[in-house]
Amino acid sequence: MTKKHISALIALMLTIAASATAAVGAIAGMQPTQGILRTVIVTTAAELDAAIVNALAGDEIIVKSGTYDVTALPTKWNQRAAQLRATDRAGTSANPIVLRSEDPAAPARIVNKTVDTGITLHIWGGDYWIIQDLEIEGGQKGILFDNTTNSIIRGNHVFGCGQEAIHLRDGSSDNIIINNRVTDTGLTNAGYGEGIYVGNANSTTTYNHYCNNNTIAHNVLGPGIAADCVDIKEGSSGTIVEYNIMYGAGIAGQNSATSHILNRGDETIIRYNTFYRDENPIVRAAVENWAVALDGRNWGQKTQVYGNTFYLDDESTWFPANPSHPVFAVGIWSGTVLVGENTIIDPVTSRNLQQIHAFSGATITTMPTGTYPPPEREAGLLTDVDIDDTDTEDETENNTDDTDTNSKPATRVTRATITAPCNDCGNDTVWQVTRLIYIETDDVLIERRATAKWVGCTISNCKGFMIAFSDESSP
Repeated sequence: MTKKHISALIALMLTIAASATAAVGAIAGMQPTQGILRTVIVTTAAELDAAIVNALAGDEIIVKSGTYDVTALPTKWNQRAAQLRATDRAGTSANPIVLRSEDPAAPARIVNKTVDTGITLHIWGGDYWIIQDLEIEGGQKGILFDNTTNSIIRGNHVFGCGQEAIHLRDGSSDNIIINNRVTDTGLTNAGYGEGIYVGNANSTTTYNHYCNNNTIAHNVLGPGIAADCVDIKEGSSGTIVEYNIMYGAGIAGQNSATSHILNRGDETIIRYNTFYRDENPIVRAAVENWAVALDGRNWGQKTQVYGNTFYLDDESTWFPANPSHPVFAVGIWSGTVLVGENTIIDPVTSRNLQQIHAFSGATITTMPTGTYPPPEREAGLLTDVDIDDTDTEDETENNTDDTDTNSKPATRVTRATITAPCNDCGNDTVWQVTRLIYIETDDVLIERRATAKWVGCTISNCKGFMIAFSDESSP
């Protein structure tokens, strides 16, 4: 790891720890002790297995420090083998199921020595789970969510997997993957060694392809990820990838994995991330966008890429299969992409480096300067504002605990719709606005963030975007 990598990592950690009002704390929001009805203390692999299999809403499964070898546990079968699996075990918004290390400074390590088959930790048909502060080592897959919603994977280190580390699949939606570290994937199959994988390919018919509105934020991905750091498949929509650090060292180029992010989903937002190519000649673009067919239409539409920082090296910038092929910050092979202001560090223009490039069949739109909020505006700090919010009631969650003065701010999520003319065809279009409101324990609104997201133009095949973002005064 170079000095610039270390500096960036230290800066990320300082940002995360600087204030409980920061976005990382706010999105994670829910405290492990809130809504707990039963505490289960785990000291052996067998106890861990039993606690997960029999989990109930409101359980807090606390795993003592140590190593838990789950390789020899009875294998659970349901289309795929798993060592630890919860099937149809769900929490609620008020009473989640929490699986966490007792001591984040000395995290429990869950080890699955079988890396060619099987899943180390599998949540199947669950809602409102929190997987926190664990080390997950081995398995073909590290953590897999199937048909799981409204759950959080945070503060974990997932590594040493035969294929991908973290996978959201089979309709898993409205989940948050935050503040994790992922390293060393694809040990047995580099082409399937993604860091974080959302959805599944159109060739797969076993699972529901539609994995929507997931957030991937504040993670450190790599080095040693053999495929894409983040792979978003056709059928997925509304994925937000923000404030992550991604390393190119280890990307092997198998199965067309030649980028940090490969997007084939709709309405994906990629913003405020930092990318390092690490002089890896396999990496031909930090972000790639492809339009792939599923259910009668092409996906990979209405992607937004802005506010990112790309370190694309000062040497080895040619893609090895074709020395005349440039390296892109954003390579748009097909689909429609809105590109805003991004920053390239240490570019060497004589080496055929380009920021963005749209190939034949792709559509690229340049976002006008100043039309997206920089981070300091987007997380605009407000103080002494009453929290009486009655303007949006679609989806509200308040996890404030007034009795615990040491708890982190809670998160209230509200969604509303507005109607405005499409900037491309002029027809009235419905847009969805998602707002996160962060609340201190004394019921004072301290921070709010809003994002405008394209929902659908009433004109078929229109490529219009809503180039506008709401602020604290918007619905």
